[in-house]
Amino acid sequence: MDKSINANKVFSILFSLLAGFFFLFTLVAAPLQAPLYSAGLSLALVACVFFAFRSFEGWRRLFTFPLLLPGFILGYLGGTVMFLQPISHKELPPLEVPAHSEGEGFTAVIYFTHGEPPTYERAIPAWKHTIQEFDRTGTPFIPYPLRPFFFNAVRAEFLEAGGSHHNAIHNRMMMKLENMMQATHPDLRFYISFIDDHPYPNEAAWQAVKDGAKKIVLTHVFLTESSHTLEGEEMIDELKLEEQGIEVCTTYPLWNSETLIEMFLAQAEQARRDLVPAQVGILLVAHGQPPEWDEIYPKQTKQETDFRLAIRDRLVRAGYPTENISLAWMESREPTPQKGLQDLLQQKVRLILVFSSSISAEGIHSTYEIPHMLSEVPLPEGVRLLNLGAWNDHPLVLQAIAERIESCLDEHSH
Repeated sequence: MDKSINANKVFSILFSLLAGFFFLFTLVAAPLQAPLYSAGLSLALVACVFFAFRSFEGWRRLFTFPLLLPGFILGYLGGTVMFLQPISHKELPPLEVPAHSEGEGFTAVIYFTHGEPPTYERAIPAWKHTIQEFDRTGTPFIPYPLRPFFFNAVRAEFLEAGGSHHNAIHNRMMMKLENMMQATHPDLRFYISFIDDHPYPNEAAWQAVKDGAKKIVLTHVFLTESSHTLEGEEMIDELKLEEQGIEVCTTYPLWNSETLIEMFLAQAEQARRDLVPAQVGILLVAHGQPPEWDEIYPKQTKQETDFRLAIRDRLVRAGYPTENISLAWMESREPTPQKGLQDLLQQKVRLILVFSSSISAEGIHSTYEIPHMLSEVPLPEGVRLLNLGAWNDHPLVLQAIAERIESCLDEHSH
């Protein structure tokens, strides 16, 4: 009898461990796999309760749940450690630089941006990498045991948004930019790269040099200087291209581009149609970072702010009232998009234009998160809300990027 009771206790503990493990992967698994883990969780819970109840009789069965909880927590934590294993980039093969005769070779533009994988499954390594960087630099983030719940929220957003077209839009932008610039610079070739998806900047540069590039222009399609831009530059530096006779130039992020600022006015003018500027409200939503991150990444908040102030000044010069232009933050700071929208509704406007001012191409932030936040605010009758989203491939965006590339080409032509 005692042996039977002990065996029941062992089985109940083993199944509670398994239940915690399945619960973890129910939270974080890819959508098609999650139901399998959910079924496993249900079976494990039934089994561990069954064996725990068989371990005790009468009032002693009250010990069942205290017995199961530690095993469940350990199973969950073990699964968390397994799931959050660090991501390591594969080392590139040794780079052999082709010999160039006089006048041979071309200039490779490494089009470098954030990147957002199209599906949750492909976004998992990207977020693991980001979290790994946060931990490496001491950047505060969600406590380790709670990080699976963060991934669960990311999965829910991808499912509700239907995935992300962010990377595809950047590929389209790059192709248009290449066609535009090759008219005057026929020796330019463009290579896409992302910080959160393949190919990474070093992979793109490696391939460009292998193809015969003699110059590399790392083009930051980012608004601000951040850990992302720095990491991309470090990846290029690790290739030691200049030691092998390959010229390298890095462009500056776009927060102070007058041409990009002009794009917001052009979009507003097109969207307002027959309304006068005084009837239009404009909500500029920046990304935002936690205030405690400002000591680690000191330029991002200031550059996001300065960029929107410059947009507001340009809109005011075009006749839009200052009080009709609201600045908000998507996360971590005040005012929120909801508060920004409420402030604009006080101005009796008839149309409110929403810009995701820091986002280079449509993604989860601009197509799902910000509209979802704004949907919480009821609109009065007669007021229309129009989400103009991210920059995308507007001609002035392409021109702004081209100007940055031109500055690198000019610098290296002297």
